[in-house]
Amino acid sequence: MVCWSLQRNRHAAVLLTALLTLFCFSISAQQIPDSSRHIDTDSLVKLLRQATNKDRAVSIQKYQEGKMALRQEALTQDFKTTLLHAKTFLNRAPDTNAINAELSRLEHWFQIGRDGIFENKGSAQSHRNLTTSGILLNELLRKTEGRKLSIDKYEHELNNFRLRLDSLNSDSLLYYFSSDSATLMQYLATLIMLSKQVGPADSNLTQALFHARALQARTNLLQSRISASLEEINTYHRELSDHTLNREFSNLWGEIKSSRPIGEILKFSREKNQLAFWFYAQNHWGRLVLLGLLLIAATFFLNSLKKKLAEENSAPENHHGRLALRYPFLSALTIVFSIFQFMFPDPPFIFCCIFWVPAAISLTIIFRGFITRYWMIVWLMMFAQFLFASFDNLILQASRIERYYIFTFSLLGVIYGLMVLLRGRRSELREKHILWFIAFVVVLEFAATLFNLSGRYNYAKTLYVSGFVNVIIAITFLWVVRLVNETLMLASEIYKRPEKKSFYINFERVGKQAPGIFYIFLVTGWFIIFGRNFYAFKLIADPIQDFLFTERTIGQYSFSIKGIVLFFGILFIAAIVSRVVSYFASDKIPVHSSSADQRRIGLGSWILLVRIAIISMGLFLAVAAAGMPLDRITIILGALGVGVGLGLQALVSNLVSGLILAFEKPVNVGDLIEVAGKTGTIRSIGFRSSVVTSIDGSSVIIPNGDLLNGNLVNWSQGMGLRRIDLLVGVAYGTDVNALLPQINELLQANKRVLSTPTPVAFAEAFNDSSIDLKLIFWTPHPREYLSIKSEVIGQVLALFDQKGIVIPFPQRDLHIYNHPDNKQDKGSPSGG
Repeated sequence: MVCWSLQRNRHAAVLLTALLTLFCFSISAQQIPDSSRHIDTDSLVKLLRQATNKDRAVSIQKYQEGKMALRQEALTQDFKTTLLHAKTFLNRAPDTNAINAELSRLEHWFQIGRDGIFENKGSAQSHRNLTTSGILLNELLRKTEGRKLSIDKYEHELNNFRLRLDSLNSDSLLYYFSSDSATLMQYLATLIMLSKQVGPADSNLTQALFHARALQARTNLLQSRISASLEEINTYHRELSDHTLNREFSNLWGEIKSSRPIGEILKFSREKNQLAFWFYAQNHWGRLVLLGLLLIAATFFLNSLKKKLAEENSAPENHHGRLALRYPFLSALTIVFSIFQFMFPDPPFIFCCIFWVPAAISLTIIFRGFITRYWMIVWLMMFAQFLFASFDNLILQASRIERYYIFTFSLLGVIYGLMVLLRGRRSELREKHILWFIAFVVVLEFAATLFNLSGRYNYAKTLYVSGFVNVIIAITFLWVVRLVNETLMLASEIYKRPEKKSFYINFERVGKQAPGIFYIFLVTGWFIIFGRNFYAFKLIADPIQDFLFTERTIGQYSFSIKGIVLFFGILFIAAIVSRVVSYFASDKIPVHSSSADQRRIGLGSWILLVRIAIISMGLFLAVAAAGMPLDRITIILGALGVGVGLGLQALVSNLVSGLILAFEKPVNVGDLIEVAGKTGTIRSIGFRSSVVTSIDGSSVIIPNGDLLNGNLVNWSQGMGLRRIDLLVGVAYGTDVNALLPQINELLQANKRVLSTPTPVAFAEAFNDSSIDLKLIFWTPHPREYLSIKSEVIGQVLALFDQKGIVIPFPQRDLHIYNHPDNKQDKGSPSGG
């Protein structure tokens, strides 16, 4: 702005000088002859043109330099901003040393995964080693791919900064220098400052890019090695599956061609199993948290049943439903671990053991003393065999010692199983189906013994482990069914009161037995657990997984069957959780308003908001799990909102009224209210309606809108007091002035009548046959006002009897008059 002003003033000075020159020349020109006047005028015009052209060139040059200066300022500012962002990014960059250490650990774990398969593999591959190594390498591949993505992103950001700096540095505008010395010196100072910053930043970026690309190369190499190893493992698996019954070793008593020390086998087996367990647990920690929450909820529910049973004392000690409630936590653990273990896809064997072993131990404690000593010993023997088989299944490479181990215990299993089948006390057996599973074990262990003797190690080990593991799982499932049935039966007997409506489960309809789908689920689950021991099961399971996980496209929307199942499953679980929370919060409604009960009432008043929060969270989780685009869901919800607003106004009004009741809380769960002329207690506040239990025992369903719009009397809010008016009549002639103080003393002496406000008795009116007295007093227990009123009436009657006071009742005197005309007519002769 200042430069433009100076240039404008200079132009004015030049123009003024030219005008003055012309003026002077015009005066002197009058004195010059005409012949020379034309030449001098041309010279002057030429001179003026030269002066103005020179000034014009200077102005253009200044204008161009001003524009260039502004562009250079923006360029240098962009340079500074880019350098600042690059410096900040480098300061927050991941530690390459830590990444190198992590990659070293991954490479070490990869070498552990290769052990026994590609190195020290012996004379034959082991099915268990291939399976465990495949799980381990899959987890390592997932970790490597995750680390590769982060390194690629880091290298991409570094490369972008480098390209940006190179682009700015190569801009020709950066090397344009102004003719003005002051401007030039200032710009040179800026360039010097930038050069001091660019040098270290460029060096740091170059070094960071070098390390990032080295990490990329190392990660890519590790990823390709793991992928290639997985392909080879799958090839080995297929070969074992195709030659299942082929001999792998010599006979059990034959010559040993190659052997590895058992200590080394145990060491690398322990390392592989530990890694497989921890990697799988880390990748599925969310499911483990959900499993813990389900265990807590089931324990809480069984404890609630046990407390209600103790309160009502409705079942004798030998009630068969008591078995599920002997140890609520152990029963819940057995049920939850047995049913919800199927939430985990393709778990390693050691991970499955954390479900099977605790469930079997819990079951042992539960029916200790419930089953006979003989069958308890049978169970313990099978459980011990289960532990031995599980331990053997964790050994990942074959050895002669292990083959003898398998032979010994499989043969013992055959002998003991036959003894139980032939000489067992079947009359003492609680679950007759167990005999079928014991026979199943005998067949499998006999086959395992024969295959082991003939050198078919993998098949022998698979049958040996499958027999003892699956018999324990089968027996556990049988007892899970029994525990679930007993729990449902007990719940159907206990929850016959109106408060069961708050749980939204009709136990009478469910009945005393689990539905048939439950049995189908457990039987299918048992076959899945049994099939996991064989590679052929993978050939069946993989197409099913592909069907569930494959992305399908309709128009522009992609979906999978798994996503749809997850969507509805999460919504269903959220609805069940919200109902369970509502049930436990409204389990008991207090009668008296003590401080503890007030806290319970306060909890109940927020139940609707808690349920809304749980369902909303479940909806968002379901949408996220299904991968639905939120923008399209918003459009659908908007369209539904218009339809709801037009067609379901009453329903929306009740829903909004429910939210107002939850936030504003004019009534709470447990409040004593009067609505529509009926007195009752608020049992629950739902989305659309509320449940009120009247004093006659019936449940009244009232829409939330009617609660807000109607004349509602809430006896539980405010001071929690209730006034009682009592009207009594005394006969005329009673000394009212002496009687009223005595009635006041009687009211003040009653401990159930409040002294403040002061009770009062006074004469109200003269009636036809009595003088009406009115008694007004207050009670702190609105729910007990009827009993207090009855008590006061009895005391007043006792006082009247003591004082000889009569309570009159309406009397009428009937007088019959004979009309004179009637008498005359009656005495006259009948004929005139």
